[in-house]
Amino acid sequence: MVKTLILFSALIFSCQGASDRKPSETDSGVVDRTGTEGNKSVSCKDILTNLIKTSNAVAFDHFSKTTVQAKISHKTSEKATIKLYVISDVSENPSERRSTEQTVGWLEYYKPTGKLMDITNDPDRPLELKYDKTVLQGHDLFRVCDSETVIAKPGAGYEQRDVMLEKDIRFNGKVKRFFALAEFEQFFGKPDSIRLLADEEPCITIFNTEAPDDKYLYKNGSPVGSSREASAAEIHVLEKLPVRHFPIMDSTRFENFEQIGMPDKGFLKRIKFNPERTDAKNFRLNYTIPFSKNFTSLVLTYQSGEHELFTTLITLGKEDQIIDRLDVVYDEIAESAFSKTSKIEKDKITVTNWNWISEENPVSEIKTYIVQQDGKFKVLPSAEK
Repeated sequence: MVKTLILFSALIFSCQGASDRKPSETDSGVVDRTGTEGNKSVSCKDILTNLIKTSNAVAFDHFSKTTVQAKISHKTSEKATIKLYVISDVSENPSERRSTEQTVGWLEYYKPTGKLMDITNDPDRPLELKYDKTVLQGHDLFRVCDSETVIAKPGAGYEQRDVMLEKDIRFNGKVKRFFALAEFEQFFGKPDSIRLLADEEPCITIFNTEAPDDKYLYKNGSPVGSSREASAAEIHVLEKLPVRHFPIMDSTRFENFEQIGMPDKGFLKRIKFNPERTDAKNFRLNYTIPFSKNFTSLVLTYQSGEHELFTTLITLGKEDQIIDRLDVVYDEIAESAFSKTSKIEKDKITVTNWNWISEENPVSEIKTYIVQQDGKFKVLPSAEK
């Protein structure tokens, strides 16, 4: 019998909800008054903020430098591990704001060499970062931040931590903190049932995110916690995309589609987008469109085989469920005889299909759609060109 009951003491469950307490000056550790800048007070928070914001940390590929915060998670006599995080609003009710920390990166600062390493993507192959070394001139980061940091015990690399690093978390020694259903099934088989955490334990949270669709996956009567999140970088995936405003002329082509938006890293799988083509690949999230506050409008592009390129507009509900979809652009390089372009406006979407078999007399077919209040597309009676 596979046992999947989790005994994970590092997670603290509470009925109090996520804390919205903001860091105060006293949270920042010792104030340094002995540096070369005279009596100017410099806190741990000040030094860390200036340090990371002058760096090229991986987290800044996805989050702005004004939103990312930092604190030391733990340190040895020679190394400080720095947690990068953002404060996210997880409120279900706008009148009752509830915030939580979302980890977006991990750095390691080595005191002997002054090197700052980014271990977010692969701790075994860290990325050495560039930063403004004058930030630390006249200040001892280890001393200033001493009071707020868990000190590692001496020994063979053992480090005592107040929190466990995400890379170290393993449920039942198998799956990482964030895991897909397929990974669960690989190790434990199909779950016997899946139930919302809110229905099972309304006062607690699995990952201190209090997301409404955190779940328990049940196997042989025991629950395994599962979150909707796929990675830290996916937390605000749509917020990282550019917003395009009306009117929008979209004619995405093979020669430029990889310069638009960002590669999909699991978001489309999570929302169960089905391209309906078995050879679909190279998915990219292009941009969002502000049609309505009632739903989200996302434009994405993907290849079908080596010679076809589809650009699709999808509408998503509040829980990221797909409402409707519409192919708005098409390109092919097998014969270069067919294409599709679109003009997207607030009140209508005009899709033009082109047939270039006869280059001297190309044929076009125009279809016009509207986006209804429920997010569904409706085709209007066709008009002659």
